[in-house]
Amino acid sequence: MSSKMKKWIPALVAPATVVALSIAVPMQANAVIDLPDKSAGEILQMMNSEPDMSFSGRVTKVSNLGLPPIGNMPDVSESMVEEMEENMPEGMEEFIPRVTNSGVFTDVLEIISGTHEARIYVDGPDKLRIQILDPMSERSLTVNGDTVWVYDDDKLAAQFMTMDSAELEAKKAEYESENSADIEQRIADLPFDINNPAEVADYVLAEASEYSAITVGVDQNVAGRASYELIATPLAAETTVDYVSVAVDAETGMALNVKIMAKGQIEPAMELGFTSIDYSTPAASIFEFTPSSDVTVTEMEMPEEFTIDGQTYTKEELQAELESKKPTEAEYEELKAQYEAMENKPVVYENGWASVVEMTLSDDMPVEIFESELFSEMTQQVDGGKIISTSLVNVLITDDGRVLAGAVNTDYLLEIAG
Repeated sequence: MSSKMKKWIPALVAPATVVALSIAVPMQANAVIDLPDKSAGEILQMMNSEPDMSFSGRVTKVSNLGLPPIGNMPDVSESMVEEMEENMPEGMEEFIPRVTNSGVFTDVLEIISGTHEARIYVDGPDKLRIQILDPMSERSLTVNGDTVWVYDDDKLAAQFMTMDSAELEAKKAEYESENSADIEQRIADLPFDINNPAEVADYVLAEASEYSAITVGVDQNVAGRASYELIATPLAAETTVDYVSVAVDAETGMALNVKIMAKGQIEPAMELGFTSIDYSTPAASIFEFTPSSDVTVTEMEMPEEFTIDGQTYTKEELQAELESKKPTEAEYEELKAQYEAMENKPVVYENGWASVVEMTLSDDMPVEIFESELFSEMTQQVDGGKIISTSLVNVLITDDGRVLAGAVNTDYLLEIAG
């Protein structure tokens, strides 16, 4: 990847990392800001922060999706877990019990709903610390070169992993060397010059304009920084999304705030961004994690051996086995044809913001799921099925065993379902 292409990464990685860990987004009061006029393409070109960028800040994520309060959500029953466990592939029977016992279902719902705050520290590409600030505890992820720590204050538990960056770099170099001709050809086949930010921005805008009206909003103050605003307004009438707004730091080009507005709502359905930010280099001690004596520490290690279908492989043997089974071009075309001939394969209707995915439920799906208190709590009855409805995404489970989902209104889902 060229150095210029890498410049596009941090401006997107910072908020994306925060989203993935459920941490982020600001509601910042806007002072009167008057920046030099820029087009949407020029603002996109600004989003090219250096990959060794350093900063720290506080982020807040606020969701108004209309989900039931987490405290009112019933647990997954033992019989439901047992039925799902019986239908898991060989060797993965313990997966469902582990997931349910860990409380991950509740954690996921908690992450995508309500308000969460966090602190984030970045020093170049190999130092990162994210502290999720819960009301009574703290969770954190700390990356310091080859060492990664994950800490949960509520459980007094920490896990760490040591990576061999030299080995990873060597494997990367080996892959690039062995596939250099293919990589160069793929770059040459791109419909834009990867080393020309203006050309990349023009291409992104042209592609986005097929489904959205891209405009420049009002200049604003986000986290104490003068910022431009990019707005994408969906062209599809069926979508639940009113518009998406991105605030871009006028000096650094970093995305500071992302806001998704749903139709019919005054407050954002989802907002993620910085409430404060400092571009100075964080202290080195911030990336040094030392657990206290009352913390249970577990080392996360990649297994030396893997057992698949009763056969045990070392990492090297498994890699070689997977390479040997890599389909040829003819085999790939045959697999593609077989997939197209499948009766119950997922189907995608429409494009862009009005996209709807339809799939058929497996016969192995535990019936109790649809009779459970959890399912009843999250759904409402409609003609022909039940709807799980949020301000952004709606899911229809039909009485004949199909699931349709999309960022579209319920009437459109029912129309697609027929």
